[in-house]
Amino acid sequence: MGHDRGATISVQTAYDLGAVWYEDRMSEDWVPPTPAQAEEVFSHFDLTGEFWRLP
Repeated sequence: MGHDRGATISVQTAYDLGAVWYEDRMSEDWVPPTPAQAEEVFSHFDLTGEFWRLP
């Protein structure tokens, strides 16, 4: 359909990533992660490569 395939990860990895990504989201002093911080989280779960790189 004209779209490149993105990354594929296991359900467990998605769950684990989500647990880390959203663990403090409801905190009053929450701030979004910088691209570098986000890539560090991705790297922790071995999510590397072009798809996981942020501008």
